[in-house]
Amino acid sequence: MDYFNFNDWDYNLVRLSGHPLRWDTMTPTEDIITERLHIHPLSDSDFSALMGGIDKLEVQMGITVTGEEPNEDFRLAIQWLALQMVVHPEEFPWWTVWHIRLRNEERTVGCLAFNGAPDDSGGVELAHAFVYPEYFDQGIMTEATGAMTNWALRQQNVLYVMAEIESWNLSAQRVLEKNGYSCYNKTEESFFYWKRKNSDR
Repeated sequence: MDYFNFNDWDYNLVRLSGHPLRWDTMTPTEDIITERLHIHPLSDSDFSALMGGIDKLEVQMGITVTGEEPNEDFRLAIQWLALQMVVHPEEFPWWTVWHIRLRNEERTVGCLAFNGAPDDSGGVELAHAFVYPEYFDQGIMTEATGAMTNWALRQQNVLYVMAEIESWNLSAQRVLEKNGYSCYNKTEESFFYWKRKNSDR
């Protein structure tokens, strides 16, 4: 399932960013391995496959084709992330999608993504996530969030990781609590802001 018309999207990326499409300038980073999960930052070719649908990415990666797709919010996020990767190729790990699969089954369970490189205060945002419903309540997102947070806090110039969560999303808030995040702000629009600081800096 194509998330958007790739030819039109190529044109819009160039028009909006003012930059040529130079996927070859994007440097991949290391995979993250946990007890149950293999978390892979999508390379340029991986991301190009993803834009045609998760099934095309799974074929390219040589893993089980699940026949499932992410939710609408994450499909929209893919478009935003693709544009930012073109505009900021030097910040590739902070804009790419991180694919989550089960190590013992080699199948997709979800994806995560940041929302850009560290800002002037040393903060990065863990902003985009989904897990297929069949894997709810199995600790998958807790494990993945912890691994991604730990990875981010080891990177240069990162002092904290934050997340913006709707007040009704109690499961996401529990995931953050289990990973050492603290709620530090609430807005009238019913968003809660969570943060985990780098204790070594």
